[in-house]
Amino acid sequence: MAKRRPSGDGMVRKREDGRWEGRIVVGHKENGDSIFRYVYADTQKELSPLLLKKYRESGFNTVRMEAIKLLSRYQDDNFIEALREGLNDTYEMVARQSAIYAGFVGDDSLLPAIVEALVEHNERLRVQMSANKALSLYPKEKVEKTIEDFYAKVDRLNENEEKKRLLRSLERMFVQEAKVHQTLMDVAAPEAKRISAIRNVRNYTFHFHVDDYLNVIRDAGNPQEVRVVMAEALGWFTNSVQRPHILEEIKKMQQTANLPEDLKAELEQTIKRLSL
Repeated sequence: MAKRRPSGDGMVRKREDGRWEGRIVVGHKENGDSIFRYVYADTQKELSPLLLKKYRESGFNTVRMEAIKLLSRYQDDNFIEALREGLNDTYEMVARQSAIYAGFVGDDSLLPAIVEALVEHNERLRVQMSANKALSLYPKEKVEKTIEDFYAKVDRLNENEEKKRLLRSLERMFVQEAKVHQTLMDVAAPEAKRISAIRNVRNYTFHFHVDDYLNVIRDAGNPQEVRVVMAEALGWFTNSVQRPHILEEIKKMQQTANLPEDLKAELEQTIKRLSL
């Protein structure tokens, strides 16, 4: 019997000869050991376009999946382009993973591809579910405009009714998100409810609320536990377009006089998480 397949064994590393290596898992042997393919570059940055090229050229589903996972470490234009193309990949798992990443990233340029994946691939329910969640992490107005633009360009049966159903479905999510955010920001709300709302941010990284989240940490009038939990939640924005902004602002907060020790420690942990 084959051993259980290991996970996460693709990697980017610097070799002893000074070159950088991207190691992509293309399959597994009968005993469970990984089978690899490699790409090499003189610098770590130069690996990124090679990984995008590998994604575009490979006919193997697992290679395309691994290429996207490795590109997620770069969070550059090549990663965004791989996600844009991946949302319509013929392999459902690649499309689904691309939709999940698209939500984690929060790059507005991905919105048209997310909407297309949601509407056009109604036979792939898991992709639709991931695309639907991804849209909930973008600003309501931008999502609605993208949907309007999409339907203005296509010719679909009963498209007006279909568009209305989609907008109604998303509206329910946006209303719920607004209520949770209101609780999170409400200084008069019970502390336990605010903390529960903050912990929701771990799984729903609302990129457009980052400045509000940072203000929760800055405000010394907030309960200390609320500030600490908020600092921890921002450590989950590892793929977010807001990551550089979060890092910059948190490093500034570290210089604040009389910062509580447990908050200072949590800010340090968040910096480490976002710097990996």
